[in-house]
Amino acid sequence: MQRYIAKRLFQTIPVLILTSILVFYLLFQLPGDPVAFMLGDRGTPNQVTAIRNRLGLEDPLPVQYFRWLGRMVQLDFGDSLINDFPVTKLLKRRFPATLQLSIGSFIVAALVGFPVGIAAAVFQRSWLSRFLASFNAVALAMPVFWLGMLLALLIGVQLKLLPPSGYVQFTEDPIESIRLMTLPSITLGLGIGAILARFLQSSLLDVFHQDFIRTARAKGLSPWAVLFRHVLKNAMIPVVTVLGLQFGSIMGGAVITEAVFNIPGLGNMLWIAILRRDYFVIQSLMMIVLLTLIFVNLVTDIMYAFLDPRIRYR
Repeated sequence: MQRYIAKRLFQTIPVLILTSILVFYLLFQLPGDPVAFMLGDRGTPNQVTAIRNRLGLEDPLPVQYFRWLGRMVQLDFGDSLINDFPVTKLLKRRFPATLQLSIGSFIVAALVGFPVGIAAAVFQRSWLSRFLASFNAVALAMPVFWLGMLLALLIGVQLKLLPPSGYVQFTEDPIESIRLMTLPSITLGLGIGAILARFLQSSLLDVFHQDFIRTARAKGLSPWAVLFRHVLKNAMIPVVTVLGLQFGSIMGGAVITEAVFNIPGLGNMLWIAILRRDYFVIQSLMMIVLLTLIFVNLVTDIMYAFLDPRIRYR
């Protein structure tokens, strides 16, 4: 198992290098000059040139890349070009909100995906299965921003069951923090839960027809014992794959969700940085997102080996 994990870790090195080059190079293809945006209409060409020289933006791109990469290795993300505030402090302020939103979204996705997927597979060709298929179709077709505004208006404003927007840190007031994060978590997690349910249903139906399942039934095991002791475990590899892939959807959807519900997280921070051409903030956030995705993919590969030992032996 250690050799398998070490091999996967070694394979992430070229991925990290290539992604860092792409993040750094593609960012400079965005239109607009961050220094000109920072100075506004009153900035003169001489002032723009002086500030660009001070920040090293006039150096060749390879020089800027290696300088930036050296700071990143030391966890020095530089200062924001707009407000001259350390990016590390901005990340520490914004990260808890996005982390809480991601955890809440995964919980909602699991609460929706597993029951719906299992019920649709067990009660196949019934009215319940057709209803759940319709529910999945609606959940998949609903845009994140539209679902967020709909929930905020209906549940938050009209029914007043939950707060329509805002954010409180979990350490300050856990109950109020959970109430404020409920609607954003549902908004972001519902679509992921629908995708999870689809894959789980398909995987369960495939395993149901395997020979060892018929053997377990012939031994006299109850249908629920067969489902939870044999079928579900063998159907989890596609589900783990979907969960790993959908983490990128959570990071992308967080930008819209945080804007709709006024959550001061990393998604909101990235959107503002893109509008202002704040290079250092964008680079830092994109690298953090990519590193997180690479880590999630690594964990997914390790989960494969635990669920099916034949994978690591090959």
